[in-house]
Amino acid sequence: LSHFRLLIADAALQQKDICLLDFKQAYLLAPPSKKRLIKLPHIVEDVCELKPGDIYEIENLYGTSDAGRQWWLHLCDILIDAGFTRSKNDACVWIGTGDNFGTVTICTYVDDLAISGTLLEVKTFITLIEASFNVKTELVTLDTPSRFLGANIAKTTAGGFTLDLTIYIEHMLEEAGMIDCKPASTPLDPSDTVPKADDDTPMLDADQAKQYGHISGQ
Repeated sequence: LSHFRLLIADAALQQKDICLLDFKQAYLLAPPSKKRLIKLPHIVEDVCELKPGDIYEIENLYGTSDAGRQWWLHLCDILIDAGFTRSKNDACVWIGTGDNFGTVTICTYVDDLAISGTLLEVKTFITLIEASFNVKTELVTLDTPSRFLGANIAKTTAGGFTLDLTIYIEHMLEEAGMIDCKPASTPLDPSDTVPKADDDTPMLDADQAKQYGHISGQ
């Protein structure tokens, strides 16, 4: 969330709103890194007019090993061509200043953009990239979103923003079956001693290890 906190700080400083933008079918827009050929199975004769057994060249697909990277490189090219400069402190933050859309700050997350700017600046930016780069977008929200990347967002009366992870933390507690546990200022009593683990005995069984990995990877 460090890149999003940077965007929020910029929006508060300039007294601007935050909008969310989604690229439609993003991975399919990026040029492939290499030629991909597929041989059609015989089942296709029942569902389409293509000839089974023939070999066809395909573009990018969701699920290929480099689809995410190819989209990221393509998005970088789009933003650079649109006049944006990447932040030296965070590769996911871009700043653009132009006659068409004023000053806009963008935080990228896969195929989603969080944009700091006025409504006019955001709409002008969207029109520019859709017309110039043949992409389709969807404006998820015109005003400050209530949630982004698992964090709760609220705009204050003074024009600032608050950011917290209450829902994210509560979800983790529910997953661990600890939502009704009593809170403690210290998770472990400082006077407790932890016995040394036996090298031959795993600290967690298979189910516990799976649950821990699931919760910690939320």
